[in-house]
Amino acid sequence: MKFQKNVVNNWRPQYNKLSQLNQLIKRSNLLGEDLKVTNFNSNINIIVKDLVGNLRNNYQIKKINLDIKKIKIKESKIFANISNGKLKKLSFEGLYSLNNDGKFKKLQLDNCEYVNFDIKSIEELSTINLNEVYGFNVTIPYKTEIIKFLDKIDPEAEKIGAVNTIKINRRELIGFNTDYIGFLKSLPRKKLKRALIFGTGGASKAIQHALNKINIPFEIVSRKNDKRYLSYGNLNTKITGFDLIINTTPVGTYPNVNSILEIPYDLIDSSHTCYDLIYNPEKTRFLIESEKKGAHVMNGLPMLEFQAEASWDIWNS
Repeated sequence: MKFQKNVVNNWRPQYNKLSQLNQLIKRSNLLGEDLKVTNFNSNINIIVKDLVGNLRNNYQIKKINLDIKKIKIKESKIFANISNGKLKKLSFEGLYSLNNDGKFKKLQLDNCEYVNFDIKSIEELSTINLNEVYGFNVTIPYKTEIIKFLDKIDPEAEKIGAVNTIKINRRELIGFNTDYIGFLKSLPRKKLKRALIFGTGGASKAIQHALNKINIPFEIVSRKNDKRYLSYGNLNTKITGFDLIINTTPVGTYPNVNSILEIPYDLIDSSHTCYDLIYNPEKTRFLIESEKKGAHVMNGLPMLEFQAEASWDIWNS
């Protein structure tokens, strides 16, 4: 076989600053863009094997069954999680539930894998080869930043202003939000009158949207100097007026398990339901102290599971 022209070297010096994995992905993308290469019968399985090998070596994914033989072009279904390095432990717990004891095993989906991509900034998304990915999740702090990369956005996600689930359809990135679905399904079956939300980020926006849907009024607590929000300093007289208290901030998340939400715990009693979106640790200090006062407490694991099911339905719709 004879090339009509030499293959152009499109590698740029700035690409050398990327991680080993992202360099591999960038090379794959550059090769795919060059028709003089892709018109011939190149063995792309080698690229996939290298990619999986790098994922295993770089991220030490011990709990995931990355069987290279099962990853075949056009037959495999790869799903991904886009996160930053700070959330790696939490992400791996999610990967474990999908790959080993969760959805893939129950449905006997031997050709499906769920892999994690840690990126330092959302701009690195363009270096990830998504050609073989059917869909992916996005964790904080990228739930709002991801929107500028989308081709389409679901109306519910647009109202929320945050996206945690992306479906890839014919190379189009379509954004959805399943956090609010997971939250609604996880709420206890009892009448709740008024909610107090701690935090103003992407997760908070999803919770606000969910509460609006079921007509539960709420107020938001923030450290920002903003008249729209309550401040931590004036909660002493107001916290008794809420029966649902929700933490959407990262306070108390592993490894900072000794951090605690600054609220007047002496005013917490059995009339309160205290909900922490964090699930690692199982009980944050916020939940521990609230439970001591008689409150019904919940962590974010049920919400995580319900939102994951909703993501799965979207990817397969």
